[in-house]
Amino acid sequence: VVWGAAATVPAVTGWARVGAGKHFYTDVIAGYLTGAALGYLVPELHKRWARKHRQEIPK
Repeated sequence: VVWGAAATVPAVTGWARVGAGKHFYTDVIAGYLTGAALGYLVPELHKRWARKHRQEIPK
């Protein structure tokens, strides 16, 4: 459900913006791809960084 909404909302918004003549379709596609890449990479890189820098709690 979350991934579906995360993909559908910007796609519909972009389609509406192109239809209204506010953006070119290439702008919308570039923004969609940029958002998708960042939406994937930021959490993934954070997980990798956290695993690498994890410290044991002293007892």
